[in-house]
Amino acid sequence: MDYDEIKKQKKLKKQQEIKKKQQEGQKKKIEQQKQAILRQILTQDARSRLKNIELANEEMANKIKSTLIQIAQSGSIQGKIDDERLKQLLKKIKNQKKDISIKRR
Repeated sequence: MDYDEIKKQKKLKKQQEIKKKQQEGQKKKIEQQKQAILRQILTQDARSRLKNIELANEEMANKIKSTLIQIAQSGSIQGKIDDERLKQLLKKIKNQKKDISIKRR
């Protein structure tokens, strides 16, 4: 390899690192916005329940968070969501779970 090729590779690597840092920054910013919305629409008890769900089942917690944020952005929330309303939402989401069955032949 000559000097120019090494220089190009270093420049390319540096650009990739910068792009990666920008993407990480955007992800953090989006996550902070999500958390801010959830703090606005959930009571302390509901946030606590959501944290417990996140510890047990992260996929389910992400689904719930997305649903809550969609509800908040649509403007259909009147006041804060308390623990009881969150439980109702959890039941609805749990019922929406797809059943997977394996048939043997």
